[in-house]
Amino acid sequence: MFKFLLLNIVQLFCDALELALRGHDETEESKNKGVFRELIDFSSELDADLKEHFNKATVVKETTKTIQNELLDCMLGVYHEEVAKEIRKTNYVAIIADETTDVANEFQLLIILRYIDSSKPVE
Repeated sequence: MFKFLLLNIVQLFCDALELALRGHDETEESKNKGVFRELIDFSSELDADLKEHFNKATVVKETTKTIQNELLDCMLGVYHEEVAKEIRKTNYVAIIADETTDVANEFQLLIILRYIDSSKPVE
C-alpha cells in the first residue's frame, strides 16, 4: 500500500510537472532534499498514517534511491506499454536515433519515435 501511495505522489506531481526527483543532498538537514523527499515530507504532514510510518520506521523508510529507482522503473514500464499501444494503432512511424559519450565516458543513446495519433503528430 505504501508503494502505491508513493507512486500516486510521483504520477500526480513530479510527472505532471516534469520535475527531477532527486536532490544533491537528501539529508534531514538539507534545505532542498529534492522533489521526491520534499513531497514525502509534505505528504506526511497531511497524512497522519504516513507521518506515523516515518516516525516509527527505524531502518526502512522507503525513501532510498533504490525505492526511487523502482518507482521510476515502474513508471517507465507503464509509459512504454502506452506508447506501444499507440504505435500499434498508427500506420506510420518515424524513428530518429542519436548517440553520444558524456564526460564520464558513458555511452548514451537517444531514440525518438514520431507517429500520428488522432490526426496530430506525437514525438
